[in-house]
Amino acid sequence: SPIISSLACYCKKEYGDYAEPRARKIISLAIILMVFVVMFFVFSCALTFTPEDFASAKDQNINILTFIANKFPEVSLLTYVGPIVALVAISKSFLGHYLGSQEGLNGILYKASNGKIQGKFAQTLTAIITFVIAWLVAYKNPSVIGIIEAIGGPVLAILLFLMPLYCIYRFDILARFRNKFLDLFILVMGIVAISAAIHNLL
Repeated sequence: SPIISSLACYCKKEYGDYAEPRARKIISLAIILMVFVVMFFVFSCALTFTPEDFASAKDQNINILTFIANKFPEVSLLTYVGPIVALVAISKSFLGHYLGSQEGLNGILYKASNGKIQGKFAQTLTAIITFVIAWLVAYKNPSVIGIIEAIGGPVLAILLFLMPLYCIYRFDILARFRNKFLDLFILVMGIVAISAAIHNLL
């Protein structure tokens, strides 16, 4: 996730020499909780709705929580809980990606301007660019599934599978993280994920 770099900086500042084991513990716990919650929710939806229901939600371009509230209007609790859960999930996802994107865009602006754009000005400019892009996407209201298939899938596959491997073997300071068996497995899975994403675009 893009927020990993922010976590690394925080742990380095707070825990010093113990930053790595602390960060490893935080990430491990977060992954376990995330996988459990997501898979529980996914299996719950898969066992509750039919393929026609999912197709209908896709055609309406609405999230599953909105679809659930519309599907069971007699359950008034869903009308109130659904938007709250969706808002929390969207906010968490936005902040997680925004912090990492802000850091990356600030670096790009700094290098592109030869060090002239930095500090608060860079952060303000990044916030404006992010707001404009987010507003345009919300205005156009494109297919969420389409965006994930066309952009999210290939980009995430590259960032999660290939980029870490490149860094581990490119920089000697990361040599201790090298594991040929696991790295080969990650490389193969990354190629499979990217191939599947490209296949869906063709």
